[in-house]
Amino acid sequence: MQKLKSGLVLLMIAGFSGCQNEVKQETISNQIENQPEIADTSSIVPEKRIESIPDWVSEKMKSLKLDELYQLADFAKPSFIEGNFNNDNLKDVAALIFNKKTFEKGLLILHNGANKEYTVYGAGTEIQGMKDLDWIEIFERIP
Repeated sequence: MQKLKSGLVLLMIAGFSGCQNEVKQETISNQIENQPEIADTSSIVPEKRIESIPDWVSEKMKSLKLDELYQLADFAKPSFIEGNFNNDNLKDVAALIFNKKTFEKGLLILHNGANKEYTVYGAGTEIQGMKDLDWIEIFERIP
């Protein structure tokens, strides 16, 4: 079962980024409204910078208000992967994240450039019956 779950993560980068229209995307404002209220844990889980992640990632997360719901995470190494995921000749990023309110783990695919394209898998957003991708142990790009 563990190998099956690990294999799913590897396929997510290659497969799901091309199938974004098949995954129901909620707006961030809807996700924020629908999150259960829990105690402020900012002192328990401090914001931290993920080493070497391109500056544009944090800037774009802030401009899209993704930083209100998600935090970049490093529960597997590497914590992000760069690649041209939407075939526009720009380096996009697939990054590990967690939901700030529920602590559910997931994956964010954030496209570079002027567009506002992104996709969240897990971290509270359901994908194939899962909302928490806490089983991710290996996060690699398949050549």
